[in-house]
Amino acid sequence: QWTRTQRKNYAWGELTTDQISKLNSLDFDWSEDKDEDWNAMCDRLVCYKRKYNTTLVPCTCGEDPSLGSWVITQRHVYSQYFSAYEEYDEDYIEYVANDVAKRTTAETHSNRLHKLIDVGFVWDPLEEQWLEMYQRLVVYKEKNNSTLAPEEYEKDPELGNWVNNQRMLYSTEDDNGNRLIYEHRAKLLDEIGFVWDPLEARWNEMFERLVHYKNQYGSTKVPHHYTLDPQLGDWVSSQRLNKKQKRLSSERIEVLNSIGFVWSIQE
Repeated sequence: QWTRTQRKNYAWGELTTDQISKLNSLDFDWSEDKDEDWNAMCDRLVCYKRKYNTTLVPCTCGEDPSLGSWVITQRHVYSQYFSAYEEYDEDYIEYVANDVAKRTTAETHSNRLHKLIDVGFVWDPLEEQWLEMYQRLVVYKEKNNSTLAPEEYEKDPELGNWVNNQRMLYSTEDDNGNRLIYEHRAKLLDEIGFVWDPLEARWNEMFERLVHYKNQYGSTKVPHHYTLDPQLGDWVSSQRLNKKQKRLSSERIEVLNSIGFVWSIQE
């Protein structure tokens, strides 16, 4: 049992140089069963995934506390080499194994990496959680043809809050003028037509409805109580009022002028 403990401590880098030297002076066999404990922990991770469909083991896993600590250790050793967005070929895995190999052999790390990848090990829990929410937004768009998930979305309250948080990160800058949202995340959201400014999107939607109205009736003078589209009548009236109160931007005034918007109902 003691020799197994020394091999485990050696594999995990927990022996001092002096301890290693003393064991080497006895021709201690480091190779025998050196991965036995590691493989046993990996098997427990496989069982955990079968039960919970994830390798995101809490650091204080009630049913298996040592498993949570072991997962954190693997992440500490390997996560800097891997991303949630990439797939890795054999050459890269061997490169990582050789780069990590300090106290154990590259072959040992290569075997470990393959087992972790096969079980779907999560290298970056925060990124994995972000991607999960992103996929839920993709599903929402497929069902609703929009990424405008309400902040208080009853079917998935967490999604509405997450969407709102992405907008906040996008609109906030650090001291160097960089957006707080990661660039690769913003790119993924752009790919599904994410709406960064709901108010602007709403204005543009109403403008398109006004264009449709003009194409149909030859005028932008929408009645205030237009029964076919009551919102449009209210919106047109609000544009006139906002311009009168100097609360309408010059850009929007220009856009409305481009379709011959009637600013005075007396015209």
